[in-house]
Amino acid sequence: MPRSPAPAILLVAALGAATPAAAAPADTVIAVDDAKNDVRTVRTQGLTGKQRASIDLRTVKVASTAESTTFKVTLKDVLPGATFDQMVFIDLLPANGSDETWRGSIGFSAQLPKLAYAYLDDPVAEKSAACDPLRSVTLGGQEAIRLAVPAKCLPETATRIVVRTISGHFRSDAGTWTKDKLRIPGAHVLR
Repeated sequence: MPRSPAPAILLVAALGAATPAAAAPADTVIAVDDAKNDVRTVRTQGLTGKQRASIDLRTVKVASTAESTTFKVTLKDVLPGATFDQMVFIDLLPANGSDETWRGSIGFSAQLPKLAYAYLDDPVAEKSAACDPLRSVTLGGQEAIRLAVPAKCLPETATRIVVRTISGHFRSDAGTWTKDKLRIPGAHVLR
């Protein structure tokens, strides 16, 4: 006697119902290009010219969902196996003219992806949030590093954003070789 397909259909339907819903697509909040070849050299000993220039900031893209905001930073040349760190630091500041007192700090590196972090601190309101450690992702072939920051470590109000890339040693007091900086125009809501 032939078997009925009903049990298989019920099983597929039940599994489909148990599958989590797809995340909502991210809304791009920011997409900004930086000037090329504007890296500032701090010291030359220890790295080649190509290594020093590798942190030349090319683009910054920011996309938000309800759960997190993703920062994608494209460099001239991501060097995952380098003996130095290509670091990205993002400062979050209240909009100009605001009387808010919070400050946000985000840091990540292509070479030390498990040590990324994000902090949000308001000393006047005596409130803070820490997301440490986070994990950054190096995007092969794109010369980019991406970090998703949970909403709890991001301000709720309009934010000025300053992005710095630095060659040096991440999460240490060691010196740096080169720096690049981009102040993103305006103020942006990140969540």
